Amino acid sequence: MNTITGTTNAFWRASYGLVLLVIAMTACTSATSEQKAETEIKSDVKVTQPVIATIEQTSTFKGTTRYLQTNTFRAQVSGILKSVGCQVAGTVSDGQPLFIVQPMEAAALQKSGFNDEDFNAFQDTTFSNLNGTVSSLNVQVGDFVQAGDVLATCIRTNSMRIVIDVPAEQLGKVRTGTNCTILLPDGETAAGKVIGQWPSATVQNQTQPFIIKPTNAFSLAENISLSVQFETGKLPDALWIPKSALQGNELQTEFWVMKLVNDTTCIKIPVTKGQETDSLVQLLDSPITNADRLVSEGGYGLPDTAIVRIIKN
Repeated sequence: MNTITGTTNAFWRASYGLVLLVIAMTACTSATSEQKAETEIKSDVKVTQPVIATIEQTSTFKGTTRYLQTNTFRAQVSGILKSVGCQVAGTVSDGQPLFIVQPMEAAALQKSGFNDEDFNAFQDTTFSNLNGTVSSLNVQVGDFVQAGDVLATCIRTNSMRIVIDVPAEQLGKVRTGTNCTILLPDGETAAGKVIGQWPSATVQNQTQPFIIKPTNAFSLAENISLSVQFETGKLPDALWIPKSALQGNELQTEFWVMKLVNDTTCIKIPVTKGQETDSLVQLLDSPITNADRLVSEGGYGLPDTAIVRIIKN
């Protein structure tokens, strides 16, 4: 009888110890899980959604301003320059008197004591035949000039054009008569039209110069650099994402986005890149839809599956 009782007590003691062990292991596992959850790293990200839109395709070419018409003012007679009515960088208008030359014969007679008023009719006056700006002045009062000497050079104000260089492989994008948008250095834009092209290409760069005339005349200094944009087509109902949402390898041969499957998890989705604009990238044959949420900031370096925390834009 004592043997049975002792065996029973040993059994219950062993069972009690096993229960305590199980409880301890469970508590330890629970604590470890909670600790892991608390220490799990969450990356802060911003999210965006794709858009479906029709985007104009454009091509942009570099250009410079040039004044295509210049005029030289020459002495009509040989003599002494008595008056100069212009200056470098000054403007002149059509019909404005610029130079007065006293012929040699009149100068010789004047030294003989004749009245100055008697020689006014013999003076030769050179008038401006355009509205423009004086780019060079070669004489001053008192100089002796000969017939045919260049006294000054002037650029015609309304002759400013923009010359762009189009690579040979892109000549199909620019034609005479094509409308375009001129992107000015200050951020403003102006309308323009292609009015012609140079008869020869640039040998070194293999580019074809085209001449752009602004629709509404404006004036810039010569050799100012700017850009000219042409519309080359449209992409209707295409899927676009911000450039910041697209990631790629170093060689830019593979691309992907990080798509959110819920509020805390995102996964890597391979995509095919299409056309680009200044801020958007087109996705071709993509599993992504405009209802998806994509990581736009904070996605660099994330693994294929990542725990994230969304922050507001």
